[in-house]
Amino acid sequence: MHSRIFRTTALAAALAFSPLAMAVGAARAQSVPSTTAAKPQATAPRRSILEELDLTATQQSTIRETVQQNFEQLRPQMQALAQKRQAFENATPGGSGYRAAVNDLAKAEADFAKARVLREGAVRSKVYDLLTPAQRTKLKDLMAERKTRVAKMRQAAQAQRATGSSAPPASH
Repeated sequence: MHSRIFRTTALAAALAFSPLAMAVGAARAQSVPSTTAAKPQATAPRRSILEELDLTATQQSTIRETVQQNFEQLRPQMQALAQKRQAFENATPGGSGYRAAVNDLAKAEADFAKARVLREGAVRSKVYDLLTPAQRTKLKDLMAERKTRVAKMRQAAQAQRATGSSAPPASH
């Protein structure tokens, strides 16, 4: 059960900072020299946007604390959601209580999704407020670059699917 909660939390945190990336990586980037210049672009480790903003130690610490507080505030709902999922998994379709387990899980999922989005918005606002005007400008530019890269990757994937789906099936 704890690993499911951890996975849910990790996913929620990743989604919360998908445009901003994770702040924890920023601290690691400050202490570990970057190897991106030594590796080809295709195999270079991906740097988070926050790593590229040259955050101060104070900014890193504050962001880390904000992310931790966010996690702690969502923890009770994550645990309740895990219990509802377990009750759903244990319920027998057609059995007594099955419909209630389904409804309880649906409500818990919806409540958690709403709370997660609201918390993510609050965390993003706090992070943005910590940035200097220069960092905000750089963030805007980096997010635009990332959006362009993602669009290009999607186009390439669609083109690959289009050519792959029209090819005849391989015979063995």
